Amino acid sequence: MSNEPLLSEYASVRSEIQQLNGQVFAVLSSSISINIIILGWFFGKSNPSEFYALPTLGIFILFWGNIIMLNRNRLAHRLALFQKYFIESRMPDICWGRVYFKYRLKYPKSSIISGLAERLSESGTYMFFGVSVVNVIALAYIGLKPFFMDGSTVLDKTQVINFLIAILFSILQLCFNRLMTDYRPIDVIMRRISRQSGLTNH
Repeated sequence: MSNEPLLSEYASVRSEIQQLNGQVFAVLSSSISINIIILGWFFGKSNPSEFYALPTLGIFILFWGNIIMLNRNRLAHRLALFQKYFIESRMPDICWGRVYFKYRLKYPKSSIISGLAERLSESGTYMFFGVSVVNVIALAYIGLKPFFMDGSTVLDKTQVINFLIAILFSILQLCFNRLMTDYRPIDVIMRRISRQSGLTNH
Protein backbone atom coordinates (compact mmCIF):
# COMPACT_ATOMS: atom_id res chain seq x y z
CA MET A 1 0.00 0.00 0.00
CA SER A 2 1.32 3.44 -0.96
CA ASN A 3 2.23 5.86 1.82
CA GLU A 4 1.50 8.89 -0.33
CA PRO A 5 -1.97 9.58 1.17
CA LEU A 6 -0.49 9.50 4.68
CA LEU A 7 2.43 11.70 3.67
CA SER A 8 0.02 14.16 2.09
CA GLU A 9 -2.09 14.23 5.23
CA TYR A 10 1.03 14.63 7.36
CA ALA A 11 2.13 17.62 5.27
CA SER A 12 -1.34 19.13 5.58
CA VAL A 13 -1.40 18.69 9.38
CA ARG A 14 2.09 20.16 9.79
CA SER A 15 1.12 23.13 7.62
CA GLU A 16 -1.97 23.79 9.76
CA ILE A 17 0.10 23.57 12.96
CA GLN A 18 2.58 26.08 11.56
CA GLN A 19 -0.25 28.43 10.60
CA LEU A 20 -1.69 28.22 14.11
CA ASN A 21 1.75 28.89 15.62
CA GLY A 22 2.04 31.95 13.39
CA GLN A 23 -1.37 33.16 14.56
CA VAL A 24 -0.27 32.70 18.18
CA PHE A 25 2.73 34.97 17.62
CA ALA A 26 0.58 37.54 15.79
CA VAL A 27 -2.00 37.65 18.59
CA LEU A 28 0.68 37.86 21.27
CA SER A 29 2.62 40.67 19.62
CA SER A 30 -0.41 42.70 18.49
CA SER A 31 -2.19 42.51 21.87
CA ILE A 32 0.89 43.65 23.78
CA SER A 33 1.59 46.39 21.20
CA ILE A 34 -1.96 47.76 21.51
CA ASN A 35 -1.62 47.74 25.29
CA ILE A 36 1.68 49.65 25.10
CA ILE A 37 0.01 52.26 22.88
CA ILE A 38 -2.86 52.58 25.38
CA LEU A 39 -0.47 53.00 28.33
CA GLY A 40 1.61 55.52 26.40
CA TRP A 41 -1.48 57.57 25.58
CA PHE A 42 -2.67 57.24 29.19
CA PHE A 43 0.54 58.56 30.75
CA GLY A 44 0.84 61.20 28.06
CA LYS A 45 -2.23 62.99 29.38
CA SER A 46 -1.79 65.88 31.79
CA ASN A 47 -4.41 64.34 34.09
CA PRO A 48 -4.39 60.54 33.64
CA SER A 49 -7.01 60.06 36.36
CA GLU A 50 -9.63 61.38 33.94
CA PHE A 51 -8.88 58.38 31.74
CA TYR A 52 -8.56 55.88 34.57
CA ALA A 53 -10.35 53.10 32.66
CA LEU A 54 -7.74 52.95 29.90
CA PRO A 55 -5.28 50.54 31.60
CA THR A 56 -8.25 48.28 32.40
CA LEU A 57 -9.21 48.41 28.73
CA GLY A 58 -5.66 47.29 27.97
CA ILE A 59 -6.04 44.37 30.39
CA PHE A 60 -9.34 43.46 28.75
CA ILE A 61 -7.61 43.37 25.35
CA LEU A 62 -4.80 41.25 26.82
CA PHE A 63 -7.37 38.89 28.34
CA TRP A 64 -9.07 38.22 25.00
CA GLY A 65 -5.70 38.01 23.27
CA ASN A 66 -4.78 35.33 25.79
CA ILE A 67 -8.01 33.41 25.13
CA ILE A 68 -7.42 33.47 21.37
CA MET A 69 -3.79 32.41 21.84
CA LEU A 70 -4.76 29.51 24.13
CA ASN A 71 -7.44 28.45 21.64
CA ARG A 72 -4.93 28.36 18.79
CA ASN A 73 -2.47 26.41 20.95
CA ARG A 74 -5.20 23.93 21.82
CA LEU A 75 -6.10 23.45 18.17
CA ALA A 76 -2.42 22.89 17.36
CA HIS A 77 -2.14 20.25 20.08
CA ARG A 78 -5.27 18.54 18.81
CA LEU A 79 -3.68 18.30 15.37
CA ALA A 80 -0.44 17.03 16.90
CA LEU A 81 -2.35 14.29 18.74
CA PHE A 82 -4.16 13.38 15.52
CA GLN A 83 -0.75 13.08 13.86
CA LYS A 84 0.54 10.95 16.72
CA TYR A 85 -2.32 8.42 16.65
CA PHE A 86 -3.43 8.35 13.03
CA ILE A 87 -0.25 9.03 11.04
CA GLU A 88 2.83 8.20 13.09
CA SER A 89 1.39 4.91 14.35
CA ARG A 90 1.19 3.81 10.70
CA MET A 91 4.49 5.40 9.62
CA PRO A 92 7.15 4.75 12.30
CA ASP A 93 9.74 6.88 10.48
CA ILE A 94 7.67 9.98 11.28
CA CYS A 95 7.97 10.64 15.00
CA TRP A 96 7.57 14.38 15.67
CA GLY A 97 4.29 14.03 17.61
CA ARG A 98 5.46 11.10 19.75
CA VAL A 99 8.74 12.80 20.62
CA TYR A 100 7.02 16.11 21.36
CA PHE A 101 4.53 14.67 23.83
CA LYS A 102 7.13 12.46 25.54
CA TYR A 103 9.30 15.55 25.89
CA ARG A 104 6.43 17.47 27.51
CA LEU A 105 6.00 14.68 30.04
CA LYS A 106 9.63 14.03 30.92
CA TYR A 107 11.43 17.38 30.65
CA PRO A 108 9.57 19.12 33.52
CA LYS A 109 10.43 16.19 35.80
CA SER A 110 14.18 16.66 35.29
CA SER A 111 14.21 19.48 37.85
CA ILE A 112 11.90 22.11 39.30
CA ILE A 113 13.82 24.96 37.68
CA SER A 114 13.90 23.23 34.28
CA GLY A 115 10.19 22.49 34.47
CA LEU A 116 9.41 26.08 35.37
CA ALA A 117 11.64 27.40 32.59
CA GLU A 118 9.94 25.13 30.06
CA ARG A 119 6.45 26.21 31.07
CA LEU A 120 7.40 29.89 31.00
CA SER A 121 8.99 29.60 27.58
CA GLU A 122 6.03 27.80 26.00
CA SER A 123 3.18 29.83 27.46
CA GLY A 124 2.46 33.38 26.36
CA THR A 125 -0.10 33.58 29.16
CA TYR A 126 2.64 34.48 31.63
CA MET A 127 3.76 37.28 29.34
CA PHE A 128 0.18 38.54 29.09
CA PHE A 129 -0.13 38.31 32.88
CA GLY A 130 3.15 40.18 33.42
CA VAL A 131 2.04 43.02 31.15
CA SER A 132 -1.34 43.09 32.92
CA VAL A 133 0.45 43.46 36.26
CA VAL A 134 2.17 46.55 34.84
CA ASN A 135 -1.28 47.97 34.04
CA VAL A 136 -2.51 47.18 37.55
CA ILE A 137 0.52 48.95 39.04
CA ALA A 138 -0.23 51.96 36.83
CA LEU A 139 -3.82 51.99 38.12
CA ALA A 140 -2.63 51.74 41.72
CA TYR A 141 -0.13 54.57 41.21
CA ILE A 142 -2.64 56.95 39.63
CA GLY A 143 -5.37 55.97 42.10
CA LEU A 144 -3.23 56.46 45.20
CA LYS A 145 -1.31 59.51 43.98
CA PRO A 146 -3.85 62.05 45.39
CA PHE A 147 -3.34 60.61 48.90
CA PHE A 148 0.30 61.71 48.80
CA MET A 149 -0.20 64.95 46.87
CA ASP A 150 -3.08 66.67 48.66
CA GLY A 151 -3.75 64.45 51.69
CA SER A 152 -7.04 63.17 50.30
CA THR A 153 -8.63 60.35 52.30
CA VAL A 154 -11.68 59.72 50.11
CA LEU A 155 -11.56 56.80 47.73
CA ASP A 156 -13.17 57.18 44.33
CA LYS A 157 -15.69 54.31 44.18
CA THR A 158 -15.58 54.18 40.39
CA GLN A 159 -11.81 53.85 40.45
CA VAL A 160 -12.00 51.14 43.12
CA ILE A 161 -14.46 49.12 41.02
CA ASN A 162 -12.31 49.67 37.94
CA PHE A 163 -9.22 48.53 39.84
CA LEU A 164 -10.95 45.35 41.08
CA ILE A 165 -12.13 44.54 37.56
CA ALA A 166 -8.56 44.95 36.32
CA ILE A 167 -7.28 42.51 38.96
CA LEU A 168 -10.08 40.04 38.18
CA PHE A 169 -9.30 39.92 34.45
CA SER A 170 -5.57 39.61 35.19
CA ILE A 171 -6.15 36.58 37.43
CA LEU A 172 -8.61 35.05 34.96
CA GLN A 173 -5.79 34.86 32.42
CA LEU A 174 -3.97 32.37 34.65
CA CYS A 175 -7.18 30.46 35.36
CA PHE A 176 -7.95 30.02 31.67
CA ASN A 177 -4.34 29.01 31.05
CA ARG A 178 -4.70 26.17 33.56
CA LEU A 179 -7.99 25.08 32.03
CA MET A 180 -7.07 25.29 28.34
CA THR A 181 -3.60 23.74 28.56
CA ASP A 182 -4.92 20.48 30.00
CA TYR A 183 -4.64 18.33 26.88
CA ARG A 184 -5.25 14.99 28.61
CA PRO A 185 -8.96 14.77 27.69
CA ILE A 186 -8.09 15.36 24.02
CA ASP A 187 -5.42 12.65 24.22
CA VAL A 188 -7.86 10.15 25.77
CA ILE A 189 -10.58 10.81 23.20
CA MET A 190 -8.18 10.76 20.24
CA ARG A 191 -6.73 7.44 21.42
CA ARG A 192 -10.23 6.00 21.83
CA ILE A 193 -11.24 7.11 18.34
CA SER A 194 -8.07 5.60 16.88
CA ARG A 195 -8.88 2.26 18.49
CA GLN A 196 -12.48 2.32 17.31
CA SER A 197 -11.49 3.26 13.77
CA GLY A 198 -9.51 0.09 13.25
CA LEU A 199 -6.84 2.06 11.38
CA THR A 200 -4.21 1.82 14.11
CA ASN A 201 -2.94 -0.57 16.76
CA HIS A 202 -3.44 1.80 19.72
